Amino acid sequence: MPHTCKIDGCNNPVFGGGICKYHGYTRYMQGGDLFKRKPPRLKQDKPPKESVKRKKEHIYYSKGCKQLEQELREKNNGKIFDFFTGLEIKGRVTWHHLLGRTGDYYLDKNLLVPAENNENDGHLFWHRATLEQMKATSWYSDFLIRLKNKSLQAYDKELNKQTKNINLFDKEIDE
Repeated sequence: MPHTCKIDGCNNPVFGGGICKYHGYTRYMQGGDLFKRKPPRLKQDKPPKESVKRKKEHIYYSKGCKQLEQELREKNNGKIFDFFTGLEIKGRVTWHHLLGRTGDYYLDKNLLVPAENNENDGHLFWHRATLEQMKATSWYSDFLIRLKNKSLQAYDKELNKQTKNINLFDKEIDE
């Protein structure tokens, strides 16, 4: 006859130390005589927002932007003009990267253009507006000319946006 657990009312076979597997397990559960709390987890540091390389690039980029702004102001009698609208920038100058901010484009001063962050017109409007809204503005055609003179690659990218917006189902099909 197999031995049974020594706990009153338990008929399970003995596993070790005179008790069954279940009662052996309950000794390690909360309230058991062998229960130990786990130490609290240490808070881990969040990963940095910028890599070490990007921080160095950002310092160089900031200096380059200040220098570029100074050069443009000297060239235009202290005035600086928004690349999008062509109007004079009255407030703080921000910079638009014509081909994005990845890789070498981030530090290339030839692909940086001055802009004014205006919700209703200009830089921020260009980022958020639809093609129809852009075409309705008074400055969009002049912007395309400035863009073509500055960077053919960026100009082609802008024109590519227009061709992607053509609805193929609106065209008549000749049979």
